[in-house]
Parts: sequence; C-alpha cells; structure tokens
Amino acid sequence: MTLPLFSTEPGCREAHLERRYKNPLFPEADRQVTQEEANRARQADDEEVTAFRKDLRTLLREVSVLPAHVESEVALKLKERIERLYEICAGLPGEFTREREGLIRLSRVIAKPIVDGAANDSYARQQLAQEETAREIHWQLLRHPLVAHLLRPDSPITPADLVPTLLSEDEKSVRAVITLLDSGQHRLLQFQARQWLERLQSEGVQIPPSAWMILEVIEEPIVSTIT
Repeated sequence: MTLPLFSTEPGCREAHLERRYKNPLFPEADRQVTQEEANRARQADDEEVTAFRKDLRTLLREVSVLPAHVESEVALKLKERIERLYEICAGLPGEFTREREGLIRLSRVIAKPIVDGAANDSYARQQLAQEETAREIHWQLLRHPLVAHLLRPDSPITPADLVPTLLSEDEKSVRAVITLLDSGQHRLLQFQARQWLERLQSEGVQIPPSAWMILEVIEEPIVSTIT
C-alpha cells in the first residue's frame, strides 16, 4: 500500500491516523490507513479551523461592544466561551500561538468584573484565586497537542487507543497526560501499558526501544511539575 500523504501539521483526526499507520504498538487492523481516510480526516480538521475562526470573530465583535461595567453573570458566560475556544484552538492544525495568547489575555480582562465583585469577600477571593491557578495549569497542559486531542468530547483517540498512543508519544507529552490522572487511573495505566508491551513482545512484535522508555515514564510516581 502506498504511504498516505499526511500533512506536515495535522489536526487531531489526521494526527491519530498517522500515529496508527504501520505502528507496531497498535493492533494490526489499526495499522492500515488509506489515502481516502487521510483525506477525509484532513478535510474535517480544516473545517474545524474555519469554524474556530468564525467563532473567534463573533466573540471578539461581542466583546468590542460591551459596556464599561459588565455584570458578573455576563462575564462568567464569556469566560466559558473563551476557555472553550482556547481548548479547540490548542488542538488545531497549524500555528495558533497568537490566537491562544490573545484568548488568555481576553480571559483575564473579562475576569476583572468578577474579581472586583469579590473585593470584600475573602472566601470568594480565595476561591477565585484557586480557580485561576487551576486554569493556568490547564492552559499549560494544553500546550501539548496530545492533551488537547484527548480532552475533546469527540476525541478520535478511543479508550482502547490510549495505551498504544501514549507508548508512541514523546516523554513531555506523556508526562503532561499523566498529570490528568488520579492515582487509581495512573495505576491502571501502569498495569495496562506493561501488559500491552509484554503481550506484543510474546507475539514476536518488534517493539521500538522508545516504547520501553515511555513505559518507564508511565511507571514513575505522579509528579506535579509541568514541563
């Protein structure tokens, strides 16, 4: 079969097809990818870029006509839309650094009425500070496209794909994904990853050395540092 022509900067759907293609870490049936499948995935990814740009323009128009003093409820709804757009943007094909940074700045501006409204409430200020810290961590994690792709409600990476996907990825991306797991999920992943590699090995599959290195990363204790 001719090698499918994958994009140099694929979106989430095309990237997962490319990850699976002739990858011995995936089941044999999943290693087969046709050019038609790659083309459909690329088209869907490109359509998502178009939809994102449209939604971003709509948001910016709405923000540009906001009154000087915005009610907290309105600000909260805008923040939710901004954060959703950021999550989408993080997983798009191509370079969207400027858009991501702009969304972060916009989120902080929109949050000001909410923060000001809690000026005399120490508990509310504390809660807002904790939420902001969690949001900053979330944004840092989304710098890794794999995280953005996994967190999508319609992620092409199925639960059955998770182990071979992680074993195929780079160390930084895998560490970022692990921070999303609780201790029980992490232990399950450790068990499944080792079991998967040992099963492939027993079947005579040539396992890339990098997969064993990633297994060592998965089997480390969870760390809080984000790189």
